[in-house]
This record gives sequence, structure tokens and C-alpha cells, in this order.
Amino acid sequence: MERGESLHKIKIKENKALIKELFAVSNAINNNRKASELYQLFQKIIQEDLGISKFAFYRMVDQSWVRVFSNALSTEEKNIDVEKDLGHFHDLKALTHEEETRLKDFDFLIPVFHKEKALAYVLLKESSDENKFSPIIRNLNYIQTLANVIVVAVENKRLFKEQVKKEQEQKEMDMAARIQRSLLPSPLPSNGHFESAAVMQPHHDIGGDYYDVVKSPDGDHIFLIADISGKGTSAALIMSNLQAFFRSTCRYESNLLSIFNTLNENLNQLEIEDKFITLFMAKYVQKEGKLRFINAGHPEQFIVGSDEIRSLKSCRSPLGIRLDQIEQAEEVTINKDDILFCYTDGLIDVYNENKEWLSEAGLSRILKEIDTNQDLTEIQKNALEESLRFSGRIDRDDDVALLGIRFL
Repeated sequence: MERGESLHKIKIKENKALIKELFAVSNAINNNRKASELYQLFQKIIQEDLGISKFAFYRMVDQSWVRVFSNALSTEEKNIDVEKDLGHFHDLKALTHEEETRLKDFDFLIPVFHKEKALAYVLLKESSDENKFSPIIRNLNYIQTLANVIVVAVENKRLFKEQVKKEQEQKEMDMAARIQRSLLPSPLPSNGHFESAAVMQPHHDIGGDYYDVVKSPDGDHIFLIADISGKGTSAALIMSNLQAFFRSTCRYESNLLSIFNTLNENLNQLEIEDKFITLFMAKYVQKEGKLRFINAGHPEQFIVGSDEIRSLKSCRSPLGIRLDQIEQAEEVTINKDDILFCYTDGLIDVYNENKEWLSEAGLSRILKEIDTNQDLTEIQKNALEESLRFSGRIDRDDDVALLGIRFL
């Protein structure tokens, strides 16, 4: 009777303390306390309120297992490999007959899972005092519940922060995309000598492709399409730099070579490693009926006529590769109703099920089949559709920009 009465008194005292601590944990969670504070409460309950002297608590943090707190571990136990030693346990486990050397001195293992994902593990050791009532057995459900409550609360906090961060990043990306779109000419210039149309399809929200049509001081127009190496924010920033320098240079400079050399010098001064720009830049000299152009590492562009397609191939290295000045531009004669079809390599860098590349040759075949009497926007739409049809896919792995000019 005395032992039963003693046990009864211990349970009452212990339950009051544990209920009090449970309220403390609930308040900490409701007040959005830090994960470290919740872990400190958990350790206090295990060590001080329950009197468990040997324990270890492991938590998954940033895809790695961390021993958050522990007590009385041997040197060997401090080297427990969670993935190897604990990863195969999915339910509460009595370790009485566990043969694993690093676990043999523990009595209980409490795993904490969310669906199929392990979030935490608690290892507990019974008291060696045979005359002492086992605090673990008496409160095993309590400890398991508390571990789940605390770990899930911390995990929910992490997921919430992650979601807020993603939403903020998406807002910033949306803003960047709007800014980038605002840098593109809208509407595109057209006059009695030419009409123009363009398409931009970034692979992500923002991209590294760029096109422009700018009037030079001598009254002619300069056409530009460019592709910055890489994707995402860094490529978009370089594109913005190119756009600013291109337009500012075209305000006072009419010579195509001078404009190109200025852009190249600017990019080299930025000293950006592993970044370069391929571009096609052309100037339509209306009085002469000529198109002067520079293709710097860009895929060959095309002039689509009524009975032939002419290719405008690369004549020098991309911007940012070499600092030397280019001294001569290429030149072709323009006929009435000729179409200058400009694009970035996302249009042709597609493969079919036989691992065949569309390439410039494939695009040339597509353009030969297109009705050039259509609007420029329809011609571009058809080219995009045929490119995807070739690959058998519904999307692309790269940015795509198209710029079309019809000479009148």
C-alpha cells in the first residue's frame, strides 16, 4: 500500500508539472517563439521534470541531421549516424534487444514523421536505479505527443517562412518581368519603308534575350537582337545594361561599326566572368536599298524573299570575348517585300525523338514553306509552332525572341 500510495502521489505531482509545462509549450507555439526556445523547453521537461538523465534529440535541419540536444552520451554514441542507425525505424521502438552498438545503451526510440518524411528522433535511457519508478514508461505517450507537437510546430513555422519567402521572391520576379518588358520597344517602329513585329518568350519570368529597333541620328533605323549567355536574373541584368548602352549610343552615333565597338568595349569593362552576348545588329540604309549587318556569334539570320532565302552568317566573336575593334560590316541588297527574320537560338535548339537537331538548316526549310504574304506576326507564330512540332513538345528549355522586318 505504501508503495502504491507513493506511486499515486508521484503521478499526481508529476502530472501537475507536466500539464503546466504543456501549457508553457502551447503558449510558446502560439506566441511564435523561436525553434531553439521550443527545443529548450523540450529538454527541460525531459531532464528536469521527468528526471531522465540520458537522452538525445535529432532534428532534420536544411536536409541534414543535427543533434539538437543530448546528455550523458558516450564518445561512440555521439557518432550516431541518423540515416544509418535510426533511419529504418518508423514507429515507437523499445530497444531492449537492439544489437546496434551505438544504440544498445538506450531503451526507447521515438520517431517523428510527417507523412513519409522523418523529421526527428528521440532516444531515451531508463534510470539504472531499480527502486526508482520509470519516468519513461509512465510518460511515454506524453513524451511522444510532446515531441510530435514541438517538431510539427517547428516544421510548420519553417514551411510558412518558406512559403512567405517564395511569395516574396515571386513578387520580385513579377516586378522584374514587368520592368524587363517595359524595356522592350512598344509599339515597334514602322514607317513607309518597313514594318516590324516581335515576339518574346522567356523560359522563366525573366530572361536574357533582347530585341530593339532604334532610329539613328541620320534618319535610318538599326535593328538588334541579342542573346545573353545564361538564364535568370544575372542574364536579365546584363540585358538591361546592353539595352541602356545601345539606346544611349544610338542617340548620337549612326555608324554601325562604332555602335558595335562601343557595346563590345562596355561589356568587356564590366569584367563579368563566363558571360558573353551573341547578337545580330543591322542598319537599313533606305536610300541605297542596302542592309548593313554584323553577326557576332549569333545563329545565321535569314532574309526571306519571294523566291529565295539568304542567310546572314556570323562574321565575328560574341561581345565580351575579344576587345579588338571590328573594322567592316557585311552588306546585302534589299528587295521590295523582303523579310528580315531574326531570332535567338531557343527557336532552333530543339531536338526530336531521334535526337536530331532542328538547326539553322531546319529553320530555313520551315521558312521556305511559310506563306510570306501573311502578317509578320502570323509568320512568327507559324515558325514557333513548327519548331515545337519538330520536337514533339509543348514547351522549351530556353528563352526565345523573334524580330521580323518587312521592307516595303
